[in-house]
Amino acid sequence: MTLFDLDESIAAPASAPGAALRGTLRVSGPNIPQELLSLFRPADAGRWQNARQPLIHSGKIAVSEDLDLDVTIGLWPTSRSYTGQPMAEIYTLGSQPLIEQILSRLNASGIRTAKKGEFTLRAFLNGRIDLVQAEAVLGVIDSQSETELQVALNQLGGGMSNEMFEVRQDLVELLADLEAGLDFVEEDIEFVTHEDVSRRVKQAQESIERLLERSNMRLRSESRARVVLAGLPNAGKSTLLNQLAGEETALVSEISGTTRDYLTVECQIQGRPVLMIDTAGWEVIPDPIMQSAQRFREEQIQQADLVIWCSAFGLSASERQLDYQQLENCRTLAKQVLWLGTKADLAEENNSNGQPSTVISLVDSELQGLDTLYQRIGELLDQREEIAEGMIGTTSARCRETLQDTALALRQADLAAESRMGDELIALELRSALDGLGQVLGLLHSDDLLGRIFSKFCIGK
Repeated sequence: MTLFDLDESIAAPASAPGAALRGTLRVSGPNIPQELLSLFRPADAGRWQNARQPLIHSGKIAVSEDLDLDVTIGLWPTSRSYTGQPMAEIYTLGSQPLIEQILSRLNASGIRTAKKGEFTLRAFLNGRIDLVQAEAVLGVIDSQSETELQVALNQLGGGMSNEMFEVRQDLVELLADLEAGLDFVEEDIEFVTHEDVSRRVKQAQESIERLLERSNMRLRSESRARVVLAGLPNAGKSTLLNQLAGEETALVSEISGTTRDYLTVECQIQGRPVLMIDTAGWEVIPDPIMQSAQRFREEQIQQADLVIWCSAFGLSASERQLDYQQLENCRTLAKQVLWLGTKADLAEENNSNGQPSTVISLVDSELQGLDTLYQRIGELLDQREEIAEGMIGTTSARCRETLQDTALALRQADLAAESRMGDELIALELRSALDGLGQVLGLLHSDDLLGRIFSKFCIGK
């Protein structure tokens, strides 16, 4: 028995474990309508036997030798189901022991328990979805925000796959024209001009590079946004971190440069999980230990979804100038920067470089302005996620290198066409690009790759 044996019927709970009003078991296999009859007695046997489209059937299922239970079953009797083969869902009471008992009875009748992700794997192997869409199923399950859910649903609906299939189809046709010309090279018959080859290859290259840009933005598969606190020493970063964490996690002191290392805190901002990172103050010190902390800080800033640059009020003119210079340096490293004014209770000042868009102040041992700050952080993180629309993190991690190789092959093909090199060289690069797209879409795959992907699923999906 392997995951790739599509002739075996499988079953698994499809609802969350624990008590609930309703529970669901999912079954799939080539002979499911007939095999279920060993346990299920439909109220209308003729309607069950003659079903040719998805229908809900009521009846009784044998939970034990002496107990029949009223259930309803949603039956997909043909290959036009999620898995690409006959499939059914048994709807019953949400009792965990009851669901386990029904599953045990199904096992005894020859329907084995499904492995992790096996239903979605069958959907992929039967051509109902491609590998990119299969990964999106897991993205839907794991999503922890509305934006993440929309990105996963868009990918599941084919938003990314359709574009790649169109690119692949055009490249297949282009390759066919080139190879046809090679068969008639002695007759000097040209099926496609070098100008047309270059134009079509450039179009494909632009599409792949757009996908690469999305991939670069969603390398991490974790759902938490990464927010880094940065600024000059004693800018109030640690005070802000403590407030966000709801506890004293960072040491607060009037002495400049108290934070020499970094701190990480998990918190919730407007319902989204966020990893807050407090870094060492932005300064250049010849001390080797401090230089190491500075290098780490720069790495965190480059990886962050958002950097909050803390500028303290009450600085001298020279300190304000230094603060603004370092803010500009931070902007060159970070993807997004929120300029936050801290200690606004200390002084009001005119700054030729402008003022922070958001401010907080410490009044009676409480930070004021946090509601506005939370709202602004949420808005910026939403913008960041919208940039990455169309590709979830697990897909970008798997496909990034392959997409890079595909883009490189297309650039080489374009160069060969513009330089009027032989059509056989152009065809060689096009085959390489097609192989890359095939790997991303799952048209070319290994058992090990499928095992790694679908082992991340839960049973019943």
